[in-house]
Amino acid sequence: MDSRPVPEGLLVLTPLAIEAWAMRRALPGVTVLKTGLGRGKSIAARPMVDRIDPEVLVIAGFCGALDPSLRPGDVVVASRVWGTDGSCLKLEPDLLESVLRRGGIRARSGLIISSGRLVRGEQRTLLHQAGGMAVDMESAWLARTARSRPVAVVRVVVDTPGRELLSPIKTIVGGVKGLRTLTRVGPALRNWASHQRDRGGA
Repeated sequence: MDSRPVPEGLLVLTPLAIEAWAMRRALPGVTVLKTGLGRGKSIAARPMVDRIDPEVLVIAGFCGALDPSLRPGDVVVASRVWGTDGSCLKLEPDLLESVLRRGGIRARSGLIISSGRLVRGEQRTLLHQAGGMAVDMESAWLARTARSRPVAVVRVVVDTPGRELLSPIKTIVGGVKGLRTLTRVGPALRNWASHQRDRGGA
């Protein structure tokens, strides 16, 4: 994990190396930590976040769509994150969603469900029926590392119910649109982080 100082008090957590690469391009100079895939590594990231002690936290990366109206390259900003182990956190997505849209990025807010394993086929349908918009394998547990800090979860769709990819590697290879979008979210994240810091210091 990278432990360089945090400019502007913003820390970005990404599970995968390619997501970290995209976020470093999107946010030059901002500390980005690659936390690793899945629940266990996400929970284990807490001591590192506490040691860095950022003012605001962003969790960013790829996701699978549960809502069939989503397309690869769309952004889902979490209004809630829910883990299949029962963990749940409510977030405030409106400002970030609005700034992303003003930047020309297709963004929607909704429930992101974190699963301990890949979700495919009928499982996607069931999670969508339960209210989920997108699914990943980390956000609900990474969000816990925020403690009382402002936190946002931004996930970019790389596969959909009608276009499933069968492994994380194939998802990355097939997610060119998702990768391009992830490199474009930097200005919106800086805007959101600045607003959170200003509000906290008010």
